Amino acid sequence: MLVKDIERFILGNDLPCDIDAPKGVFSTERFIANAFDKIVEADKETFGVLDRLCKKVDVVGVLYACYSQDLSTAVGAKRARLTFLTHLCALYLYSASVWNDFKFINTALKILDYDSLLNDDKDVVCLRDLSTRLAGEICGGVQC
Repeated sequence: MLVKDIERFILGNDLPCDIDAPKGVFSTERFIANAFDKIVEADKETFGVLDRLCKKVDVVGVLYACYSQDLSTAVGAKRARLTFLTHLCALYLYSASVWNDFKFINTALKILDYDSLLNDDKDVVCLRDLSTRLAGEICGGVQC
């Protein structure tokens, strides 16, 4: 089952523990590291943050490590690390499968197109495969 494949990827992905963020700001990496359980619970606040991060990826094309608490502006120039980007991609795929929301697949594909990701990285290859399978499943075999 596809959802279980995505879940296995998320649970098997060891994220770095050295998340560094100033107090009083939104830490993108900390959110990504802690989001899965809340997504499983269908937490509306987590869904809202995922949606706002979609806009950062889709419109700005960059995901910073820290934002203001309302996610309106980046705090500093440090970008989220690649490990967290691939994990976020998997979270979007999982969310798309749970909520049948094509927007999340679109954002996941945009992350996978980032120049900074290594095309031959096993995680990136796996995520591309999962995203293709999920798009086909959501579309029900119909060309989207």
